[in-house]
Amino acid sequence: MSDQFREAEEEFKRRFEETYFTTKSRLLAAIEREKDAADKSADNEEDGSYAKRYYKTLASCLKTFHWKVSNSYLFEKLDDWWSYVFYIGSSGIALHLEHVGFEASLDPDGEIVFDEVYNERASYKILKVNCGYLSVEEFADACGVEKGTINVWIRRGKLRTALKADSRWLIPELTQLRPRSEYTKYGKVKYAWDIRLHNLPEGFEDLAAPGELTILKVPRLRDRYVAYWEEAPAREEKTLTKLEVAVLETYLIANPLVTYTGDRIPVYS
Repeated sequence: MSDQFREAEEEFKRRFEETYFTTKSRLLAAIEREKDAADKSADNEEDGSYAKRYYKTLASCLKTFHWKVSNSYLFEKLDDWWSYVFYIGSSGIALHLEHVGFEASLDPDGEIVFDEVYNERASYKILKVNCGYLSVEEFADACGVEKGTINVWIRRGKLRTALKADSRWLIPELTQLRPRSEYTKYGKVKYAWDIRLHNLPEGFEDLAAPGELTILKVPRLRDRYVAYWEEAPAREEKTLTKLEVAVLETYLIANPLVTYTGDRIPVYS
């Protein structure tokens, strides 16, 4: 191994350890930082507002998460290219152990550089803190709208975090309420499931395998969408119409085996 290669690798390793949580102590400090930020946001929101309730719930979940991580057996220092990452989403807060692949190459000046290889990233869930759930009535009251409005949001795919429990709908307490104007926009949405799905709508049988499915509006093409699997280039993309997206999302939202992950935010530095 040349001195130039070794020096480039050590520099990349140093930047990696500065960016990611490679120790348990840094992870705990980050969780505490996120809790303090949630408490501060709650204090700045209007009393009785949904936003205030959301941030107070988030702070409470982060406090529980901090305790659970602190009392779990975790390596204080991880091996090279491994890191802790926690994800905050509507269903709760999850801690993952992730490995990043990298490759060496030469830049235009002939210097050795290292870059992350995204499709070589491996992620393993270690633990999770689940949030509570609200009934349609409770969620409507918290949002200051009628119960019927919430049912309309669910039917039209505007409240993708909703969960079907028998004949009742439940909404996670960490659901973020977006401004009404944003409900008219269709951005990137994601759903994930861990076991093979059954009874998919006709024409969607090829989506049954476990994974994380992304649905995205095709730019500049009216009423055209594309569905594809995250981190799985071997699986073909599926082009959908607006009606087909509505049918698919109605099934995914109502299926208790499916989790909406489009609002999941990674915290890694």
